[in-house]
Amino acid sequence: MKLMEKISAAKANANTALIYSEDKTPVSVRLDHVSKIYEDPKTHRHFYAVKDSNIVIEPGEFVTLLGPSGCGKTTTLRMIAGFESPDEGQIYIGDVPINAMTPNQRDTAMVFQSYALFPHLNVFDNVAYGLKLRKLQTPRVDENGNPVLEIDKGQIKRIEKIIKDLEKKLNAKDLSEENKESLTRELEIQKKLLEETMNTPVQAYDYRDFTKDEIRAKVTAMLELVELPGMEERMTNQLSGGQQQRVALARALILNPSVLLFDEPLSNLDAKLRVSMRTEIRKIQKKVGITAIYVTHDQSEAMALSDRIIIMNKGFISQIGSPKEVYYQPKNEFVADFIGEVNFIEGSVIDMDETNITVKADNHFITMKNQFNFKKDDEVKLVLRPEAAHLTDSGDIKVEVILSTFMGSYQLYHVKQGNNVVKITEYNPRNQRIFQVGETAYLSFDDADVHPLPSHEPIKVETIYLD
Repeated sequence: MKLMEKISAAKANANTALIYSEDKTPVSVRLDHVSKIYEDPKTHRHFYAVKDSNIVIEPGEFVTLLGPSGCGKTTTLRMIAGFESPDEGQIYIGDVPINAMTPNQRDTAMVFQSYALFPHLNVFDNVAYGLKLRKLQTPRVDENGNPVLEIDKGQIKRIEKIIKDLEKKLNAKDLSEENKESLTRELEIQKKLLEETMNTPVQAYDYRDFTKDEIRAKVTAMLELVELPGMEERMTNQLSGGQQQRVALARALILNPSVLLFDEPLSNLDAKLRVSMRTEIRKIQKKVGITAIYVTHDQSEAMALSDRIIIMNKGFISQIGSPKEVYYQPKNEFVADFIGEVNFIEGSVIDMDETNITVKADNHFITMKNQFNFKKDDEVKLVLRPEAAHLTDSGDIKVEVILSTFMGSYQLYHVKQGNNVVKITEYNPRNQRIFQVGETAYLSFDDADVHPLPSHEPIKVETIYLD
């Protein structure tokens, strides 16, 4: 290898995030018993912002972290990105443990809420910026075209530096037992990784700068992908909010990262533009096939984008499932209430067999699977979505109409059932009987549309303090 090629390779090996690889397959992301501890600035008490998270995100999957403010979703994303370090547990991208890696050593790219575009650069230079800092990685082959294998000395140096930093941290004074255990586990993982790396030959690569023509071709193709062709010379302050977000997405995608991270990227856009942009993000992610992790507090955004949704509450994972699963089969009252509109109908178990229970709600009887190990006489909350409920002139559950409002595509009702208020959205009301306020009616629904939950959940989620 020539001297300049060796220098180029040495620079590239100093930081894996500064290497661009054309050929990548989607990777998984795994959180193994990950926790993060913060200090409350007012009380100075330490608490778990994230507690014992176990998550496996499959290669090429689009997963959304969803929950109210303070639930731990952003903290989880920041730990994956490297802006925060876990106090417990380990994070993996593919099979590589990344806890000890800095953000610029991880093969990830972030799309921020604020776009974070360079105002003094035009669209082309904003998108091209990362490529100008990176080296293009090309496989090295011998004279017969066979792959050249060698020990990855650059990776060995990086791991050795991580081990040295961990050992230095372990020797620090006033180290808590929790931090000592976490650092010790991380040190063991890195030493094992070092041993494997030193004994496993891998594909050798050469590295070089991108040419101007290569950069222009990639930027042009990326702007086509995000539907901004011909915008190269525009300054970012000449773009709309949606166009700026597309530029931010293009700037992240052009690096061909293994994992794409989104930190509430649409929250600064108006409602109509948010809907169109989330459609574009999902379309582009599926086309590229990249593993994506998205943070939002908007339930409809999560439902529209995700293969799976991770719902968090006070640092804990409440449920992981597809949009349909978390909507129709919530595991607890928090999930049911957080995802969309919901009614809770009170009932009790009056009969059961090996697999099913019979629940009596008012004068209505429902047979369903025993999903929560209910026993006879247990109180049950039946989850009933407003669009699954209807009003009729006869039935088993008598109600009084207390609100009747025409909303265009649906008639909105609030009805009183005992001490309970039930919301109903009766779609396409044009040719239907409209009930007026004060009328008596009957609540009707398909038994398959209700989902049972324990009336009194045994565990209420509370923030866990360490002191």
